[in-house]
Amino acid sequence: MNKNWGSESGFQLHKTETSVLLTPEGEFKAFGSEASKAYADLEESDAKEHYYFHRFKMKLHTEKTLSKDTTIEDVNGKKLPALDIFAHAMRYLKDHMLNAIKLTVSAETTLENDDIRWVLTVPAIWDDSAKQFMRQAAYKAGIASEAKEGQLLIALEPEAAGIFCRQDSTQNHLLDIKPGDRYMIVDCGGGTVDITVHEISENGKVKEVTTASGGDWGGTKVDVAFLGLLDNIFGADIMTQYRVAHPNEYLILLNEFETKKRSTGPGDSEIVAVHLGYSFFQFYREHKEGCTAQQAIEQYDSKEVAFSNGMIRIHHSVMKSFFTPVIDSILAHLDKLVSNEEVTPLKYMFMVGGFSESPILQHAVKEKFQGACTVLVPEGCGLSIIKGAVMFGHNPSSIAARKSKYTYGTAVCVPFEREHHPERLKEWIDGKLLCTRVFTKFVEAGQLVTVGEVSEHVFSPSSLLQPAMGIEIFRTEEREVHYCDDEGVTKCGYVVVRLPPPIPGLTRAVRATLTFAETEIKIDAFALGSGQRASTKIDFLHD
Repeated sequence: MNKNWGSESGFQLHKTETSVLLTPEGEFKAFGSEASKAYADLEESDAKEHYYFHRFKMKLHTEKTLSKDTTIEDVNGKKLPALDIFAHAMRYLKDHMLNAIKLTVSAETTLENDDIRWVLTVPAIWDDSAKQFMRQAAYKAGIASEAKEGQLLIALEPEAAGIFCRQDSTQNHLLDIKPGDRYMIVDCGGGTVDITVHEISENGKVKEVTTASGGDWGGTKVDVAFLGLLDNIFGADIMTQYRVAHPNEYLILLNEFETKKRSTGPGDSEIVAVHLGYSFFQFYREHKEGCTAQQAIEQYDSKEVAFSNGMIRIHHSVMKSFFTPVIDSILAHLDKLVSNEEVTPLKYMFMVGGFSESPILQHAVKEKFQGACTVLVPEGCGLSIIKGAVMFGHNPSSIAARKSKYTYGTAVCVPFEREHHPERLKEWIDGKLLCTRVFTKFVEAGQLVTVGEVSEHVFSPSSLLQPAMGIEIFRTEEREVHYCDDEGVTKCGYVVVRLPPPIPGLTRAVRATLTFAETEIKIDAFALGSGQRASTKIDFLHD
């Protein structure tokens, strides 16, 4: 564990910010709290020339058409390829860790990249394209390579946290868990809340009870509510201009609020005070024709918001209100899950992730669900994921089965029936009237799929003379699907295998196999008559 994040700023933490600072030329300069401090120390004109990316991880969840060419904006609106920014962050972490390990091993021991199994954690509710994006960014950062399968594992964050919680709680005698028992992992991070329900099998491994779910109800939503208050008091346009004109001071404001957010409890009665920067007062007066920031707060006319000694002072009830919408969303979703027959009976609920450190959130969840199950918050719950990810790296087979989020299938041709099939898919092939692009399933959404499970089908070519067979793989969130051009059906993979010549007695059939690996799906095609093979991994990052 790295215990020294933030030491350059006078404090020490186990976690750091998702921040990357690049030079005006796009070269890497700093990562994490070091990046935010370096950015804050820049002259204002120089800061605008640099690239500063802050809290950019959620882009992979919100971007609907994620590809290798997706870009993200820095705080000043300048864009760069997202893959490069993620790779910069991962490369820094890799080099930082290797340097730290060198200090702990003897000088005779040489540690190479190939000596390490790398585990990369991602939210379970992220789309397949986001998970593949993270893998590609890791390769670009020099972490493992596509040629060495198994050296880089993708761990789903609530699954990793579950591994840690089971072991840690057992060691502390907090847990009495037996085969057949079910528990829920509620992973509350900065961007997302990610929920998984597991059941213990007879062999001690775990299987998913229902597909991972959640939403963008993370801790940053509380920050957004606070910034909304500032917009209401001072004007959204002025706050946007201030952020661009004084990015370093704006960042200090956000960091101070973050500290207050993590320490505020449900029963507190004190005023929460946050400093407004020196430049803000001058900037506001210039843009409001002499009106001061203090006058703006007084004109806001709220007994729960005041100004003194350069600080905006917020009543505790207002601070709690910043949490209300996000906590309401979390509780409503959990309530729906806990009352679901697929999930009950639930024995334990573990709260993990950085946002779970909030006393206000902990109190709300415990008060709501303490009767339905035992709610446990592991000590240092913000580190549950990373510790569990290391345990997962030592024993990847601890996760036995997951529920498929999608229905996967391929396109086939069947004899055309006018009363059943749409005219748009009617086609004459070799003198036969066929309905093309009929969806045939490999796996159905919600189906429990064992890790390493194989789904196998045999297909025959639609035309006698075609030299090769292309097998397209499609996916949809719907369980019932009829045609590959139905709404919500998208193509996610393609493999081509050469066929033998049309010789009597020689089969031209092809066996297609889908293998569900750890967090990837592999397609293999085998021409039974010729022995020709072709294989690929499903590419979810379409350009």
